Amino acid sequence: MRYSLKSISKEYLATCQSRGYTEKTMTNKIFYIKKIIAYLNTKRGIQYADQVTTEDLNSYIYLRKTDGKNTAQSIKCIYVCLHAFFNWMTSPKNNYLKTNPLDPIGSPKVPKKIIYAFSTDEVRRMINAYGKTTFTGMRNRCMISMMADTGMRAIEIRRIRLSNIRNDIIFVLGKGNKERVVPNSPSLKRTVVQYERVKKDYVKHLMFPTKDYYFLNYRGEQLTHTGTDWMRSTQPPASSGDILNL
Repeated sequence: MRYSLKSISKEYLATCQSRGYTEKTMTNKIFYIKKIIAYLNTKRGIQYADQVTTEDLNSYIYLRKTDGKNTAQSIKCIYVCLHAFFNWMTSPKNNYLKTNPLDPIGSPKVPKKIIYAFSTDEVRRMINAYGKTTFTGMRNRCMISMMADTGMRAIEIRRIRLSNIRNDIIFVLGKGNKERVVPNSPSLKRTVVQYERVKKDYVKHLMFPTKDYYFLNYRGEQLTHTGTDWMRSTQPPASSGDILNL
């Protein structure tokens, strides 16, 4: 029995979701898979998985490389996403394909760039760019301070719940749902106390604020990945031990 790419993609995405992939990862998977299926359907006349060839996928990758809309890193992301999709089809459990048609193409290379860490002064200025009197300002100060002091990722900041903040430690749910503990330094504690004071006063005026998550948007809901996207370039300095001695 033959299955259409659309029906297989629905099964694959449901499987990914059940495995606990992040919201951002799922958004990317849905976007890239939808694009490749539309291309195969409209440009190559392909409806079924067993019709897809290496030539078809190579043509698609080449199109994305030459359309002027994608960076080398974006092409890499497209390849990785599609490779995982077709690889899933070849697993013995699914057996939609015998081999992955992307394998002969190989993963695109991305030029290596030196990533320079922010200096202590730069991190301090980022923190001080936000005021202490408004909810969003104090929230942003606290989030940047927490990332800089602990090395936490934006997604980890977004997942923090009230019960995760303890006196001297913070419980973190990281990538792949792996748990770890990071220290809550005296300097960070001060910022946390300031945020909690402003937050308490702010949420009492909201109708139905989310009570479980620590960092909220202006509506009192859990922050989304787009809500924290402005922080994606933020990283802790090489030496972060003294950055919060403000």
